[in-house]
Amino acid sequence: MHTEMDNYKHCFIDVEGIKTHYIEAGTGHPLILIHGGGALSCAELNYGSCTKHLMRNFRVIAPDVVNFGETFDKSSKIYTAVEQGEFLIKFLKSMKLDSIFIGGNSHGGWLVQYIAHKIPSVVKRLIIINSLNGTKGIPDYPEGAKYIYGPQGHAHPFPTYDSVKDQLSNLYFDQSLVEENRIKMSLKIVQSTHKIAKERATTINKSIESTNADLMFNGKHISEFAHKLEMPILMPWGRDDTSMKPDDGYFCEYGWSFFISCKMQRCMSFQELNTMFLLIEQNVGLDSDKLSKALIIQFYIFRFPHFYLQSMSRTLF
Repeated sequence: MHTEMDNYKHCFIDVEGIKTHYIEAGTGHPLILIHGGGALSCAELNYGSCTKHLMRNFRVIAPDVVNFGETFDKSSKIYTAVEQGEFLIKFLKSMKLDSIFIGGNSHGGWLVQYIAHKIPSVVKRLIIINSLNGTKGIPDYPEGAKYIYGPQGHAHPFPTYDSVKDQLSNLYFDQSLVEENRIKMSLKIVQSTHKIAKERATTINKSIESTNADLMFNGKHISEFAHKLEMPILMPWGRDDTSMKPDDGYFCEYGWSFFISCKMQRCMSFQELNTMFLLIEQNVGLDSDKLSKALIIQFYIFRFPHFYLQSMSRTLF
């Protein structure tokens, strides 16, 4: 069951024997959008409602990461973060994409950094959106308990219509998106992925230590290597996402959005990047403004940044 087919099309491509689902819309420079790691995360639910805006300037491509959404490895393999990243690199190669803008939210923010490190010549712009996994990893107890498997965090009960409706209501700022077709579609997706999601949680996310181990890159948290990235980078952070408060960022009405120096708890070198770009003030981009629009629209869809698309439309488009 799919929604909003007038805005984007559903596509499949074989990636080394895995039938891989993605949504696509528009023409222009490829903008790849990578979803997060929650049970409800997939291309359509994370980015489907963005495409009608983004397609005006980009060829928007949002894949389902392996064992999310409608992309399944029939072997039921539990993929580590590195293996997810390698799968996405194979997807890009299968799609014959050799010059991309790429953005990812939450766990997707870790994955897009991994991709940028592994194939830097392909990634022309990098967007890391509200990504705890991609900026400092899981904090210690008691705060960290809400990000791992367990009663205080990701318990993974079997999803029901009401539980999915509640999750969507908490996820979307625009409550008109929480409608019957979307709830049913979400329920179908999350029920089909529930078993593998719970296995992934109990294997990889069973503790703070195991979760942070999964977020390592060359023996350290991936943020420790941020200074090696040479492409322009944008890091927005919604004001209502309490997982990190930046010490040195540019605050605007809509959140801790649009760092011009990205001082992260674990990676101080990010603020020294001479490739940082995009100062966005009250939704007006300077250079590379089309990319800023992509971020703003992505933020609007979700609850935490409290964006109001209607009031922004004159400056965005």
